[in-house]
Amino acid sequence: VELGYLLLPFAWGNGYATESVESILKQYRNFLSCFNQGTETNIQANVHLENTKSIRVLEKLGFQEAGRSEGGDPVQLGGSKR
Repeated sequence: VELGYLLLPFAWGNGYATESVESILKQYRNFLSCFNQGTETNIQANVHLENTKSIRVLEKLGFQEAGRSEGGDPVQLGGSKR
């Protein structure tokens, strides 16, 4: 499963990305819980190092840096089921 998002500049800073990604992650975790009861679900996100606003969105949703690709791009962030 892959998720991407792109917002036009007039929509930046309004919490749309955080709210949207949070809602999608919640639904995805609920879906997985039907099949993986009691097991932790790890989710990985990749984001370009210079995209600090998207990194912040993911951090707000509980993701933590898990590594970087060669050349420093992209940053890999990992999150787990809460």
